[in-house]
Amino acid sequence: MAGNDDKIRQRAYELWEQSGKKGSEMDFWLQAEKEIAERDSAPVPPQDRLE
Repeated sequence: MAGNDDKIRQRAYELWEQSGKKGSEMDFWLQAEKEIAERDSAPVPPQDRLE
């Protein structure tokens, strides 16, 4: 879980910077958490296989 916390923290910081450093820490954290969860649960496309 610590790895995800680091990813979320980094993304929340990016969102905060993009907003002009204005807004709620919790809003940025929740948005980052949502993005990371969606990205991590996205289906991975099948690899091309040579037969």
